[in-house]
Amino acid sequence: MISTISNSGKLAYGLQDFICDTPADIKDLPSNGCAPGSTASVISTGDEYIMNSKGEWILKKSGGSSGSGSGRDGESAYDIAVRNGFEGTEVEWLESLRGQDGDTPYIGANGNWFIGQTDTGVKATAEIDYNNLTNRPVVNGHLLEGEVTIEAEVNSISEESLNQIIMEEVNNG
Repeated sequence: MISTISNSGKLAYGLQDFICDTPADIKDLPSNGCAPGSTASVISTGDEYIMNSKGEWILKKSGGSSGSGSGRDGESAYDIAVRNGFEGTEVEWLESLRGQDGDTPYIGANGNWFIGQTDTGVKATAEIDYNNLTNRPVVNGHLLEGEVTIEAEVNSISEESLNQIIMEEVNNG
Protein backbone atom coordinates (compact mmCIF):
# COMPACT_ATOMS: atom_id res chain seq x y z
CA MET A 1 0.00 0.00 0.00
CA ILE A 2 1.19 3.51 -0.83
CA SER A 3 -0.04 6.65 0.88
CA THR A 4 0.74 10.25 0.05
CA ILE A 5 1.24 12.80 2.78
CA SER A 6 1.40 16.57 3.17
CA ASN A 7 -0.96 18.93 1.32
CA SER A 8 -2.90 16.10 -0.30
CA GLY A 9 0.31 14.62 -1.59
CA LYS A 10 1.59 17.85 -3.12
CA LEU A 11 4.35 19.93 -1.62
CA ALA A 12 5.96 23.13 -2.86
CA TYR A 13 7.78 22.92 -6.20
CA GLY A 14 5.92 19.72 -7.14
CA LEU A 15 7.63 17.64 -4.46
CA GLN A 16 5.68 14.71 -3.09
CA ASP A 17 6.16 12.51 -0.02
CA PHE A 18 5.01 8.90 0.01
CA ILE A 19 4.75 6.25 2.69
CA CYS A 20 5.05 2.60 1.60
CA ASP A 21 4.39 -0.55 3.59
CA THR A 22 7.18 -2.65 2.03
CA PRO A 23 10.22 -2.12 -0.20
CA ALA A 24 8.30 -3.87 -3.01
CA ASP A 25 5.93 -0.87 -3.09
CA ILE A 26 8.76 1.39 -4.30
CA LYS A 27 8.46 -0.03 -7.82
CA ASP A 28 4.81 1.11 -7.88
CA LEU A 29 5.58 4.75 -7.05
CA PRO A 30 4.96 7.21 -9.84
CA SER A 31 8.01 8.36 -11.76
CA ASN A 32 6.20 10.87 -13.97
CA GLY A 33 4.77 13.96 -12.34
CA CYS A 34 7.04 13.80 -9.29
CA ALA A 35 9.75 16.39 -9.00
CA PRO A 36 13.32 15.39 -8.26
CA GLY A 37 13.70 15.47 -4.48
CA SER A 38 10.34 13.80 -3.82
CA THR A 39 10.68 11.22 -1.06
CA ALA A 40 9.27 7.87 -0.02
CA SER A 41 9.59 6.12 3.33
CA VAL A 42 9.16 2.37 3.84
CA ILE A 43 7.44 1.57 7.15
CA SER A 44 8.60 -2.06 7.45
CA THR A 45 12.32 -1.31 7.01
CA GLY A 46 12.74 2.38 7.75
CA ASP A 47 14.39 2.83 4.33
CA GLU A 48 14.09 6.25 2.74
CA TYR A 49 14.11 6.82 -1.02
CA ILE A 50 14.46 9.99 -3.06
CA MET A 51 13.71 10.66 -6.71
CA ASN A 52 16.75 11.66 -8.73
CA SER A 53 16.83 13.97 -11.74
CA LYS A 54 16.29 10.98 -14.08
CA GLY A 55 12.95 10.12 -12.46
CA GLU A 56 14.42 7.10 -10.64
CA TRP A 57 13.73 6.23 -7.01
CA ILE A 58 17.08 5.66 -5.30
CA LEU A 59 17.86 4.60 -1.73
CA LYS A 60 18.74 7.65 0.32
CA LYS A 61 19.04 6.12 3.78
CA SER A 62 18.86 2.45 4.75
CA GLY A 63 16.96 1.22 7.76
CA GLY A 64 16.20 4.67 9.09
CA SER A 65 19.76 4.73 10.47
CA SER A 66 21.81 7.88 10.31
CA GLY A 67 25.00 5.95 10.98
CA SER A 68 24.35 5.82 14.70
CA GLY A 69 23.83 2.06 14.71
CA SER A 70 20.10 2.40 15.26
CA GLY A 71 19.10 0.44 12.13
CA ARG A 72 17.22 -2.85 12.12
CA ASP A 73 19.16 -5.99 12.94
CA GLY A 74 19.53 -8.42 10.06
CA GLU A 75 19.14 -12.17 10.09
CA SER A 76 21.74 -14.28 11.82
CA ALA A 77 23.73 -16.76 9.76
CA TYR A 78 21.78 -19.55 11.52
CA ASP A 79 18.45 -17.93 10.49
CA ILE A 80 19.65 -17.79 6.89
CA ALA A 81 20.73 -21.44 7.05
CA VAL A 82 17.28 -22.47 8.36
CA ARG A 83 15.58 -20.39 5.68
CA ASN A 84 17.69 -22.26 3.13
CA GLY A 85 16.79 -25.72 4.41
CA PHE A 86 18.98 -26.47 7.46
CA GLU A 87 17.08 -28.57 10.00
CA GLY A 88 18.41 -28.57 13.54
CA THR A 89 19.24 -26.41 16.53
CA GLU A 90 21.67 -23.52 16.48
CA VAL A 91 24.22 -25.67 18.38
CA GLU A 92 23.85 -28.44 15.76
CA TRP A 93 24.32 -25.87 13.01
CA LEU A 94 27.51 -24.55 14.65
CA GLU A 95 28.85 -28.12 14.92
CA SER A 96 28.06 -28.64 11.22
CA LEU A 97 30.54 -25.86 10.40
CA ARG A 98 33.45 -27.68 12.00
CA GLY A 99 35.50 -29.59 9.44
CA GLN A 100 37.79 -32.52 10.01
CA ASP A 101 41.24 -31.73 11.32
CA GLY A 102 43.76 -31.96 8.52
CA ASP A 103 47.35 -33.04 8.51
CA THR A 104 50.08 -30.42 8.21
CA PRO A 105 52.33 -31.10 5.22
CA TYR A 106 56.04 -31.56 5.93
CA ILE A 107 59.21 -32.41 4.03
CA GLY A 108 60.30 -36.01 4.54
CA ALA A 109 63.85 -37.36 4.78
CA ASN A 110 63.76 -38.16 1.03
CA GLY A 111 63.05 -34.49 0.20
CA ASN A 112 59.42 -35.07 -0.81
CA TRP A 113 56.32 -33.43 0.62
CA PHE A 114 54.42 -35.71 3.01
CA ILE A 115 50.83 -35.36 4.23
CA GLY A 116 50.40 -37.45 7.34
CA GLN A 117 52.30 -40.66 6.57
CA THR A 118 51.71 -40.36 2.81
CA ASP A 119 54.58 -39.50 0.49
CA THR A 120 53.08 -37.26 -2.21
CA GLY A 121 55.99 -37.92 -4.56
CA VAL A 122 56.43 -34.17 -4.99
CA LYS A 123 59.96 -32.91 -4.44
CA ALA A 124 60.28 -29.98 -2.06
CA THR A 125 63.01 -28.41 -4.16
CA ALA A 126 62.75 -25.88 -6.92
CA GLU A 127 64.41 -25.83 -10.30
CA ILE A 128 64.66 -22.28 -11.56
CA ASP A 129 65.45 -21.10 -15.07
CA TYR A 130 67.06 -17.72 -14.40
CA ASN A 131 66.51 -16.64 -17.99
CA ASN A 132 62.82 -16.14 -17.12
CA LEU A 133 63.34 -14.14 -13.94
CA THR A 134 63.16 -10.38 -13.92
CA ASN A 135 66.04 -9.88 -11.43
CA ARG A 136 68.67 -12.44 -12.35
CA PRO A 137 71.69 -12.62 -10.05
CA VAL A 138 74.94 -11.13 -11.26
CA VAL A 139 78.26 -12.70 -10.22
CA ASN A 140 81.41 -10.69 -10.91
CA GLY A 141 79.56 -8.65 -13.54
CA HIS A 142 78.11 -11.69 -15.36
CA LEU A 143 74.49 -12.83 -15.35
CA LEU A 144 73.95 -16.25 -13.82
CA GLU A 145 72.30 -18.41 -16.47
CA GLY A 146 71.07 -21.96 -16.81
CA GLU A 147 69.32 -24.25 -14.40
CA VAL A 148 70.07 -24.10 -10.67
CA THR A 149 68.61 -26.37 -8.01
CA ILE A 150 68.54 -25.20 -4.42
CA GLU A 151 67.37 -27.30 -1.53
CA ALA A 152 66.09 -25.47 1.50
CA GLU A 153 63.90 -26.29 4.45
CA VAL A 154 61.40 -23.55 3.76
CA ASN A 155 57.88 -23.55 2.36
CA SER A 156 58.39 -20.45 0.24
CA ILE A 157 61.16 -18.04 -0.52
CA SER A 158 61.19 -14.69 -2.23
CA GLU A 159 63.12 -14.22 -5.46
CA GLU A 160 65.31 -11.65 -3.70
CA SER A 161 66.19 -14.08 -0.87
CA LEU A 162 66.85 -16.85 -3.37
CA ASN A 163 69.22 -14.60 -5.32
CA GLN A 164 71.08 -13.77 -2.11
CA ILE A 165 71.51 -17.47 -1.28
CA ILE A 166 72.79 -18.20 -4.79
CA MET A 167 75.23 -15.30 -4.63
CA GLU A 168 76.60 -16.60 -1.33
CA GLU A 169 76.97 -20.14 -2.76
CA VAL A 170 78.70 -18.88 -5.92
CA ASN A 171 81.03 -16.58 -4.01
CA ASN A 172 81.91 -19.32 -1.48
CA GLY A 173 82.84 -21.68 -4.27
